[in-house]
Amino acid sequence: MSVSIETIPKRVFTDAYGDHPRLAVEPGEAAFYDGRQFRMFKEFSQPAGTHIPAGGTFILKIVSTVNFIVFDSEVAIDNGFIRTSTVGGGVEGGVFTSIPVFPLNSMTGTPVYATGITLSGGGTLTGGTTASVSRVKTASSSAQASTVPGECRTAGRGFPPGTYYVRCENIGTGDIEGTIKLQWSEEV
Repeated sequence: MSVSIETIPKRVFTDAYGDHPRLAVEPGEAAFYDGRQFRMFKEFSQPAGTHIPAGGTFILKIVSTVNFIVFDSEVAIDNGFIRTSTVGGGVEGGVFTSIPVFPLNSMTGTPVYATGITLSGGGTLTGGTTASVSRVKTASSSAQASTVPGECRTAGRGFPPGTYYVRCENIGTGDIEGTIKLQWSEEV
């Protein structure tokens, strides 16, 4: 069976009746339209009491029951010097508090998909295997102060089901204020 451009329905072309018909495609991935992409953020703010003081650490705990791909991660700080590391394993302690997960696509008609990932923050983590490290530092002079974006990846990193941690350490002398953000896609 041969297929020619004349046998394909015209509604699938961007310029069906012009000189340059091209197949219309949706931007993004199927997971976006299937409701399987999610996002989170955590703000570190001194007025809200969620900053990371000098010498302090914040642990983001990720527990997944599914394969997932982190396709965007960002640490942006307004003040301080932060070291973030992705850690597998280790011994956790203390109290972890739930962090909300938001769908990346909230448009009407998007299928409802229950995420297989739960997030929490706080607690402590000793040891573990460090898989990646990033450091971000702001200017120390207030005349040069600006928000400094940290690591941003769009190539993606895939993970199997399991428990993972992002350790955010204040390695400077002042408070850390800023945000950490993640976006991921869950595989079926």
